[in-house]
Amino acid sequence: MAKRRLNKQQQWRIEKIQKERASRMTRKEKAVEDQAEAGELGPEEEGLVIAHYGQQLDVEARSGEQAGQIVRCFVRANIDSLVTGDRVVWRRGKNDTGVIVARMDRDNLLQRPDNFGALKPVAANIDHIILVIAPEPEPHDNLIDRYLVASESTDIPAVILLNKTDLITDQNRGAIDRLMDRYKALGYPVVRTSAAESGDQPAPEVEALVQNRTSVFVGQSGVGKSSIIQTLLPDTS
Repeated sequence: MAKRRLNKQQQWRIEKIQKERASRMTRKEKAVEDQAEAGELGPEEEGLVIAHYGQQLDVEARSGEQAGQIVRCFVRANIDSLVTGDRVVWRRGKNDTGVIVARMDRDNLLQRPDNFGALKPVAANIDHIILVIAPEPEPHDNLIDRYLVASESTDIPAVILLNKTDLITDQNRGAIDRLMDRYKALGYPVVRTSAAESGDQPAPEVEALVQNRTSVFVGQSGVGKSSIIQTLLPDTS
């Protein structure tokens, strides 16, 4: 399918919008820098990056009286690319904002190739990767192996989570059991669950997996990752 070409007016509008966004971001960054130079930023605190929005990040305070509070932060220009899971040093500014002034050392880094084959960082300081599979769509060992290779290459432990166990039938039970037994024999933990059967509440076996751990859910589309996460974080869209 041929790529649709934009006319001059459409190109002008897109460029105008991009320039306006860049200008707004520059003004916000300058305001933060002005606060820093004027000594209006608070003391340094430890924080955890929990969400990434381009040039801004949500940081969860990990120290002080306001530990647990989430603050939208800007990033100093001299800091390398940050990802969810990064531990950072940040300072509070005005209007419930802050500025990240340093990134702490990483325990590990999960990366994936972009459309050009270059590795792009995805998440840092991960305790384990939860590989979600399901009877439908049918699991394939070559896809599972790709995720496990990524796990091994980054020294991040992996757990296989078989979701949608309510869809296991007499017809597919044998193939699924043989597939799971193969990975158990290789030393990978296998946990079975059903997000549909657990309803709005997280399944106990899934809660046990993520309790006090930083987890990354991976797996092909349709296996129920979003449904599982929704039970764990019902107030998060």
